[in-house]
Amino acid sequence: ALFVLGQALQGAFPVELLCEQVAADLAARLPKEKAMGVFEMQGLINFLPVFLFGFVASLVQVLELHDYTAMWCLVLAVNSALLLLAARHFPETRVGGPSEAAQAGIAAGMAHELQEYAELFTTTRSSGALELVLLHTIFLAISGGRFSILTFSWCMSHFGLTPSGIILRCLPIILIHTACTPLAGRVCRAVGMRRGFVLICEYKAVVMGMFLVQPFRCWAWFAQYYMSSLVSGWDAIMKTMTMNIFNGRFNKYMALSSLCKNGASVVAAPMYAVSFDARAASYASRLGPGLLSFLFYGFGMLAVFHPAGGVWRMFCSGLDAMQLAEDERSGDGAVAPAGKKAD
Repeated sequence: ALFVLGQALQGAFPVELLCEQVAADLAARLPKEKAMGVFEMQGLINFLPVFLFGFVASLVQVLELHDYTAMWCLVLAVNSALLLLAARHFPETRVGGPSEAAQAGIAAGMAHELQEYAELFTTTRSSGALELVLLHTIFLAISGGRFSILTFSWCMSHFGLTPSGIILRCLPIILIHTACTPLAGRVCRAVGMRRGFVLICEYKAVVMGMFLVQPFRCWAWFAQYYMSSLVSGWDAIMKTMTMNIFNGRFNKYMALSSLCKNGASVVAAPMYAVSFDARAASYASRLGPGLLSFLFYGFGMLAVFHPAGGVWRMFCSGLDAMQLAEDERSGDGAVAPAGKKAD
């Protein structure tokens, strides 16, 4: 009952979405060529607590405590102190303050919000289908959910690892993810935004192909995520690109995107649970979860690059704006070949 109550309170206060909107507010205040840096910093901040406290979590797992009362009291004290600090010293990031609709009352504010969400769909019809963009988000969220859902069950059942051993093998992912956050952005700046976007998509597809080796190789399971963490700055690229596409409605898009990612877990969790067999002994019987993850990644890429969908044309408008801002920052004065207009 307490877990269900906690999940309900977490849904009522979506702190991850609020953090993304704060980052978007800060990025909107800066020149466009610096916007990606804000989202890269956001990625670092998101993983910094995981990196700092990952070793503590590993130690707690090794100790195998039976009473967590003191630990939960410590967590409550730290969270309360951070909340008080934010309430007293965190400045307002939104430019212009509350809107007129928000000041008119809760009902008027909700009606205005729903109208803006509807306009978000209608105003993007000319450049591409927003529904396909959100479908792409759902497919990638389902594909990426395999690691968080199955890592403990998979590694304990098929490789005989202990929970503490699994956590120790996961810690390098946090380190690589944090250290390599700027790498994806540097690749795109070096080869051009469009070309860099495509190269990263191809790289991620090749890395995900390691599922073919994972049924009987423990190192391959973790190596896939070590290598995927090299392009952890992908989220910063996507957020910068969509900010250039949706402009003033970027926060609305981020809210829809977060809703799609959370909703994807409703599909991913039972799907991977059904496809996983702890007693599987043959190669084919262990291949299912990895194959599903790879297929959903392919579906996501198909939603982007299929010429009839218009998503790639929409993405190119955002990538070209990023390329133009980068060229202006570097004094190039012209859009690179990778930033040519879409056909």
